[in-house]
Amino acid sequence: MATGRRGGCRSLPVPGAVGKNDAFAGPEFGERAAQRLRARLVLFEDSGHWWPLTKPAETAAALEALWNQAGNAADGPKGASKP
Repeated sequence: MATGRRGGCRSLPVPGAVGKNDAFAGPEFGERAAQRLRARLVLFEDSGHWWPLTKPAETAAALEALWNQAGNAADGPKGASKP
C-alpha cells in the first residue's frame, strides 16, 4: 500500500485491486494503475471483473488491511505525541 505526501498533504494508503481473469481491466491495467498511484496491487486469482462478489472474504481482508493502514497513518509515527 502506498503512503506519502503530495502537495504538502498526507495521502492515505491506496490499494489497487483487480481479478486476474478480468476481461475489462486485467492484471496489466491493475499493475499500471498501482504503479502510478504508488499502491500495492491486490490480484484476485481465479476471478474476473466481479471479484468483490466471487471473492468476498479476500475482498473484506484487503479492505480491512487498508483501513488498518489508514488508521495507523492517521495516528502518525509511533512515539509521536498528540495535541
